[in-house]
Amino acid sequence: MTVEEAVAKFGTDAVIKYRKQRAIRKAETAIPEGCLSLYIASKLISDCQQDARVEASYPKILEQLGASGADITRKFGGQRADFAIYDHDVPSAVIEIKIIDEGRPPAGVINDWKKIVLLQNRLRSSGRPIVFGYIGALVCDTARRLSARTIDELGRTLELSVPPGTETEALSGGWNWRFVCIKLA
Repeated sequence: MTVEEAVAKFGTDAVIKYRKQRAIRKAETAIPEGCLSLYIASKLISDCQQDARVEASYPKILEQLGASGADITRKFGGQRADFAIYDHDVPSAVIEIKIIDEGRPPAGVINDWKKIVLLQNRLRSSGRPIVFGYIGALVCDTARRLSARTIDELGRTLELSVPPGTETEALSGGWNWRFVCIKLA
């Protein structure tokens, strides 16, 4: 299973499990992004034997890959990836998790995308190994657009192909959601 497939599958499982445990009746979007990240990372550890670490510091990731410089703290400060995947104690991927719904449009993903691009560019400029970047997103139908249209908009925003995800009906009925994962170039 690829990272994209695993994040999408475990993200979907997380929303379903959370809504059952918390007896969510209004909206699956009530799940905190931190809960999604923690669940997905724990499933990567238990089911895929991946070393996934929640709230991974961008400056620490750069340091672990041998990048250095005073500009690291200035550019990244205390920014953290929702979680990172490590291979033999070396960071190999960063994953940012987002919820896209009525109040959080697809354009909101851009800030996380920019953090990943900044990290990759910093590594490239210092001749260090590149860390893969991923965005996992809970994409919900809204009053203005269906989740499939939102996924299309997300793809245009990032200039990437976004997998369609598995459409799931909300507990409250009348709308659907999908969890998708995109590998950034």
